[in-house]
Amino acid sequence: MNGLSLTDALHALFAYIEHNLGQSLRLEMLSRESGLSVFQLTRLFERFAGMPPAAYIRARRLARSLPQLLRGDRVLHGALDWGFDYEQSYIRAFREAYGITPARCRRPQEAGRLTGIPRLSGLTVSAGGMLGQPVRPMRPAV
Repeated sequence: MNGLSLTDALHALFAYIEHNLGQSLRLEMLSRESGLSVFQLTRLFERFAGMPPAAYIRARRLARSLPQLLRGDRVLHGALDWGFDYEQSYIRAFREAYGITPARCRRPQEAGRLTGIPRLSGLTVSAGGMLGQPVRPMRPAV
């Protein structure tokens, strides 16, 4: 783990993901970055984030695209800026995550239903294991 504690390695990994959301992020790359094996990374990631690495990255990309959509930017711009190769794959992922299309989320009455940026809190590592939980705040209705 590059001389880092497990807690530090995981925090550094989440910071790396956050900083590189617009780029291609592969599991092998994340493994090298964290100093963990792919197996360890996947297992710890699911325990800490509550979802597999790919699902977390997709959720973060979608959440980071929300301000653009709410400003009125084109759906295609949000898709390409946040690492989606195709507008249609972005729309599909958005609809699965939020239950509405990106175009529909621009309506003020719909925007209040969107989930805020998933954040992680309370990571504690001890001899008995690791504790942590995802926190997914709701955006207040307008």
